[in-house]
Order: sequence, then C-alpha cells, then structure tokens
Amino acid sequence: MKICDGRRRWFAAACLILLTAFSPPRGGIGGTGRARGGVGGTGVAAIGVIQRFGSIYVNGREYLLRTATRYRVDGRAAPLGALHRGDTVFVTARVRAGVAVAVSVHVQHALIGVVTRVSDNGQRLRVLGQTVLVPRAVRARIRVGMRVAVSGFSLGRGRWRASRLHRLPTRARFLIRGRVEHVARHTLRLDGRRFRYAGPDRRAQVGAYVVARGRARGGHPVITSLRRALSLQTLPVPVAFVSGYLHRRAGHWYFQGVRLQDVRAAPRSQAAFFVVRHPAPGRFALTRIRTSISLMHYGLNGSLRAGPARPLLNSARHRRPTPPQRPAFARPPIMRPARPEFMRPEPPMH
Repeated sequence: MKICDGRRRWFAAACLILLTAFSPPRGGIGGTGRARGGVGGTGVAAIGVIQRFGSIYVNGREYLLRTATRYRVDGRAAPLGALHRGDTVFVTARVRAGVAVAVSVHVQHALIGVVTRVSDNGQRLRVLGQTVLVPRAVRARIRVGMRVAVSGFSLGRGRWRASRLHRLPTRARFLIRGRVEHVARHTLRLDGRRFRYAGPDRRAQVGAYVVARGRARGGHPVITSLRRALSLQTLPVPVAFVSGYLHRRAGHWYFQGVRLQDVRAAPRSQAAFFVVRHPAPGRFALTRIRTSISLMHYGLNGSLRAGPARPLLNSARHRRPTPPQRPAFARPPIMRPARPEFMRPEPPMH
C-alpha cells in the first residue's frame, strides 16, 4: 500500500511538472511582461521599408508571414496583397531560435493627397503643401490633379523622400502624419506645418505622433480627425529596429516625436539604421546606429551599402550591426502571394 501511495504521488508530481513546462506563457510578448495577447517568444518591432518578399524583408531582416499574421493599411484591415515593395511599415514580431515571425504588419502612408505641382522632370511633387522628393527608382508618371498615396520618410520642415507612389481614386480623404506641436480653435501645427483644423480640441494632444485625416474645403486641406499613430511613442515591445531620418530640435534628437537618450553622435539629414531600446516608460535610447545607407538595400545579400558606423555610446559592447544570417534549419510553413508577379517590382503608373 505504501508503495502504491508513493507511485501515485510521484505520478501526480510528474504531471504537474509537465503541465507547468508546456502551459502557454502569460502576459504578452515574450518576456516583456506587456499584455499584448500572448504572442510568445521575444517581442521586437521593425520600422522601415519593405525591401523584398519571401516572406518580407525590412531593414535587411526577414520576417516570416504566417496564416495568423494580421495586415492593416493606415489603420484598416487589409489582405496580404495590400503589401508592396517600397511600402513603409511597422512590423511587430516574435523571435524564437533566431527566427522572426510577423504577428502584424501595418502599412503606414506618409501622405495621401492631390498633386498640385510637378517639377524637375517628376523629381519633385507638391502634395498638401509638402515637397515630396522622388528618387529615380520610384519615378512614376504623375500629373497635376492626381491623388496619390506616398510611402516614405520625413526629412523635416515639410519635406519627404518617397519610397513608393500609388495612385488612388480622386474621392479618397487626405492623410498626413506628424507630431502635434500646437492646437488652437481653428488651426493645428504638425512638425512646423500649419493646417486648418475642424476637429474637437480634446482629441488633439500636444506632443503626440498622430495620423491626421480630412478633406479639401475651398481648395485648402482641413483636418477633421486625429488618431494616435502606431509609432515609437506606442511601442509595444522593448526593442525596435528602425530605418529613417533623425531630427534635431532644441539640442536633442527625435524620431516620430520621441526624444532619444544617450545620443553621442548622429547624422543630420542622412538615412540611418538604428536600434531603439525602451527600458522604461517614457525612456528611449539609441544603442546602435549606421548612417549614409540605402533604405531599400540596407543589410540585403550580405552587403550593407553604407558608410562608416558611428558609435553612440562610449562602450565596446555597442558594435556596428551585422547583416542577419538565414537560419539553417527548416522554417514553419508560410503563406505565399497568390499572384506570381506579386514579388516583382511594380511597373510605373500611367
């Protein structure tokens, strides 16, 4: 009888250990302790351009697309086919055994509006009073009066560099992203650019990075709604791999309205790849940076195509980032685009 009781106790203990070992983790993304739906693994984010497919590459790193991956375009649900090379995206992913699996992919257009001027043989556009620089690789047949969606990066002071242009129906509402600097009864200032504002003042938070929507009234854009944009300010994970442009204001460096701590050196008006850590609420620190890069090619095929790395912290442990290596073991199955031409660059728009 004692032997049987001992065996029962041993079996119960073994079952408890197994249940504990294989029960799903609580509390969100990896070991971050952030309640975001329990995606497991180590949570990371990527902000940059879709460089190529298979699954998708952002900042030279591959993010696998699963059937459970969620897609959104400017905050609205979308299918996988809504992703295109050159789109600026915010990717949330989990990393296990060196493999990054995308949990969500958010396409975030910088501008949506009517083209009011085309100059320099299509190298410069005027949209919503903003200057859009169009590189040769992005060049498309754009004419005055067309409504376009611009993926790209803010250069500050109302200037943007496009990574993709997409033509939209003429009735689409306009859109612009930026940091709220001032709100008055009938005006709103985003990153130094003043707009007419017809929305409720209580929703406009000074210092917030937002996406603003509206319609043209009397030939002038009027913002009618504001929504807090997915950005570093709302970073759901402790680490983000970012490519874009830093902006200097009052002696400090900012990205998407976030002041970055511990910056010792940084580029001015240069494309850069950097790693942002979010160790505590309200604190963001750059730990690595590489400047003078090609945003569409950084880290691909083992070629960084970049200038010399600039250390931010006086520490030997902050070394220049190296291109990610593809894992040798088998990956989980992924969902491929249905159209074979989906993975090729899109033809110029007519």
